[in-house]
Amino acid sequence: MEGLPATQLLTTPGKALPLGATVHPAGVQFASFSRHATSVSLLLFDDPQDTEPSEEIVLDPWKNRTGDIWHIFVHGLGPGQLYLYRVDGP
Repeated sequence: MEGLPATQLLTTPGKALPLGATVHPAGVQFASFSRHATSVSLLLFDDPQDTEPSEEIVLDPWKNRTGDIWHIFVHGLGPGQLYLYRVDGP
């Protein structure tokens, strides 16, 4: 299992395309373009009113980056999952 040690979510590196969040029977594929990002985290939320994420998955630039595309597959997620990215860089 990859991702943060505290998470119970199973993640795999995913693929660079298609961009966006793509629902599959086994989970959700996330891919986002950022030419200058130095780090990317995927934040998952349980409710639109939440101010803190229920999960934060830090993407590994060696495993979860292809060129300028950051990507990850999160098993067990489905349609309607609330998420955002935290991106650092110039």
